[in-house]
Amino acid sequence: YERGLLRQRNLPPLPRGYFTSESLWPAKAQFQYLYKLLCWLLQLTSSKGDHDLWRLLSPDALDADALSCAQTLLDAIGKAGAPIAEHAQLGPHKLRAAAGIEVCKLLNTMTNVALSAAGFAWSQPQRQAEAEIEDEIEGEADAEDDADDADGDHDVLDDCLCEEDLGDGSLAAPPLHMPLLASSVPPLLWREECERVGPLLQLRVPWQSLHWRHRVALVREHAPHAAHAADAAAPALERVGEAAKRDSEQL
Repeated sequence: YERGLLRQRNLPPLPRGYFTSESLWPAKAQFQYLYKLLCWLLQLTSSKGDHDLWRLLSPDALDADALSCAQTLLDAIGKAGAPIAEHAQLGPHKLRAAAGIEVCKLLNTMTNVALSAAGFAWSQPQRQAEAEIEDEIEGEADAEDDADDADGDHDVLDDCLCEEDLGDGSLAAPPLHMPLLASSVPPLLWREECERVGPLLQLRVPWQSLHWRHRVALVREHAPHAAHAADAAAPALERVGEAAKRDSEQL
């Protein structure tokens, strides 16, 4: 992703939730990013390899040109085969909006196909039988009772150690033993609850927390008079980022 798309197309890393809403980001920049991302995914999933869709959308394209590019991209998606072709009925206006459930579903499908083409496979979650879950709950309850009894014994021992005089007028150091926290909720139930609640969570990232590449892209979009300064600073920022990445890996 970083080598094949970001560096070659001079794009910043995507913040989370970038294509979930139209109101958080500039619509033009949002569609420009989505178009390039879909072109790259289409290139990865196509057996023919490279295509000529990149050159159709220019940075200063008008809305009518953007709709035409969206329709051309949907035509290419319709020829990509299942399951990608199932999203060809999305419509150019919805694709031009570059946000919403349908757009996220399209990205999710194309990403899955690209990962599958690269040899990556998602593992299916292993579901436990109800009898096994009940046995785990009973076992955790017994373990908690044993832990409570052990904690009571340790409390008595700790009191004795803390009050013991070492002979030179000082007291013994506090014990190093600390009781472990135990949860009464089985791990499987925690995992299912996280899977249920996870899609409902939303993360809004302020512009102060954006990656430097995304800030440079915002400068090009909203301050064209300073775009040359941003382009001149990009190589130096790239070197600083690589150095910081190497330092963090060494640590």
